[in-house]
Amino acid sequence: TSSKHPIKSERQQAHHLRMENKSLLLKLKSISIKILYNKHFLYTLLLI
Repeated sequence: TSSKHPIKSERQQAHHLRMENKSLLLKLKSISIKILYNKHFLYTLLLI
């Protein structure tokens, strides 16, 4: 059982890293969307 355990923990770590990467990607996406909206807002202000 001791030989099986590290493999399982490695898998869990990999899964955890994947989930962290996903959350980071989502954060980046939301930030970029906010920036795009702010740019759009600024452009509309300039047009007015």
